[in-house]
Amino acid sequence: MNWLYGNQNYSIFDSIWVLVHISSGILVGGFIGLLSHAYQRFRHRATALQVLLLALMMWEIVEGTLRWLDIHQPQIARLLKSRLYDGFFEYEHPVNIVSDLVVGFLGGVMMYVFITKSRFGKTLRRLPG
Repeated sequence: MNWLYGNQNYSIFDSIWVLVHISSGILVGGFIGLLSHAYQRFRHRATALQVLLLALMMWEIVEGTLRWLDIHQPQIARLLKSRLYDGFFEYEHPVNIVSDLVVGFLGGVMMYVFITKSRFGKTLRRLPG
């Protein structure tokens, strides 16, 4: 069961990072939901969800780049480590990367639907602007 929970950067649910990824999904999904008020393009759910997934994937690419720098360009990594959290440079198992995307996506979808379908979203649509 170690692949399911407990081993940081190896398990599907790896402690605090699950909360970080669901929170980031909620923030991005909320932002896209707010954009749907201002821009017609983001009112199409498929487009909004593609943008959400793209944003989450871009962050995973940034994390992968930091890990690559740690291995192949240690001088640059050392400079970045002095300014960033060391956990960004740690190895992540591919299963963990996929689970990060799934958890973030679920959080983002929940917030997007909340903003676009709830009373809160209907109130936003009535606002001038």
